[in-house]
Amino acid sequence: MMQIRNSQFQVNSDFLTEAQAAVESVLRNSALGFHQLPERFLLWESCQALAKQLRANYTKMVVLGIGGSSLGGKVLQEACRSQADRSVIFLDSIDPLFIHQFLLSIESELKSVCWALISKSGNTIETLTQADYIHQFYQEQNLDWPQQCVVVTEPKESPLGSFAHQYNLPRLEVPLDVGGRFSVLSPVGLLPAAFMGLDLEALRRGAIQARQSLSLLSQLVAQCEMSFQREEWITVFWSYSSSLKEFGFWVQQLWAESLAKKRDRNERPAPRVSSPLPCLGPADQHSILQQIAEGAKDKFVIFLRNEAAEKAGSIISKTLFSGGELMVGKKLGELLAAEAQATQLGLEQQSVSTLTLQISAVTEKELGFLFMFFELVVAALGERLNIDAFNQPGVELGKLIAKKILSER
Repeated sequence: MMQIRNSQFQVNSDFLTEAQAAVESVLRNSALGFHQLPERFLLWESCQALAKQLRANYTKMVVLGIGGSSLGGKVLQEACRSQADRSVIFLDSIDPLFIHQFLLSIESELKSVCWALISKSGNTIETLTQADYIHQFYQEQNLDWPQQCVVVTEPKESPLGSFAHQYNLPRLEVPLDVGGRFSVLSPVGLLPAAFMGLDLEALRRGAIQARQSLSLLSQLVAQCEMSFQREEWITVFWSYSSSLKEFGFWVQQLWAESLAKKRDRNERPAPRVSSPLPCLGPADQHSILQQIAEGAKDKFVIFLRNEAAEKAGSIISKTLFSGGELMVGKKLGELLAAEAQATQLGLEQQSVSTLTLQISAVTEKELGFLFMFFELVVAALGERLNIDAFNQPGVELGKLIAKKILSER
């Protein structure tokens, strides 16, 4: 499924033992719902059943959600585009010009669109305002927008929950013990995936396999902790697979909101952690590689490579260009593989810390594995740092300030 390759650093046995204990502690913690999601069969079955009904009536789904309510689903949509037989669009924006242009682009098919309103809290101001804006647009067309909606939120009182009740809408639950950025394997990600026609059982099996990969989990937790000790304050997640472009942004949120905290659990100053930086290769070889290679040696680069992509592509039989002879007789995937390997070797020669994670392919099973794997890594790092990896007080402050500004206008 996945393996660590080309690591510069041998993991210290003490680090590895402590990392394994942290992973096991997370898995034993019954208060954390995210790692229990594969066994919550009712959630998976309800998503499959509702998606079947929606697919019978609608040709596309538009998701209104932001952050953890959108990022995981976007990963599935992009990575499994070729497997999908229905279109899902993630409207994670409150830019009125963008939204208006989007609505105009689907004006001729408004009746064939299902709208999924996703918010864990049920009180996300961006999502609720998006809904009001789109409702007004539908009213201008004399259409009953609420009857084309489904709701995904926590099973408690909230504005979004009240909306679902008022209009008797289908509603799926985000478990109370599953945080927003850890919720992709709940209805937050599963409903869009099922609507696309993806294999939910494969996603579930992949997640289970990640939980069983104790050695691999411990290795990466230990490598990241060693990176912090080397004072590498930027962790680069460099995907050499275009199918995983959105995955980098999902990891960015998971890492940044979970690990960067002012105080630890004992109300002491929390340890410093790195800032995540998602990159896509080879495109970002032409944007940020120079800075990583010759800038400050404060970065740990984790390459994510897809074996299937590196073996794909028809053989190039001839070239139109001088110098193109190098690729004649080779597959396009061989160039992708060579550039990933060369970038890592070049960085190592410039004393930049690197590590490669290689997956066999990008399918539903591998994605289920990746989601659960990185959630467990981040949660275990929270254990090692003695922080609460499941809150985000810095984000909440910004929300309060924004509401104050709006109330004063």
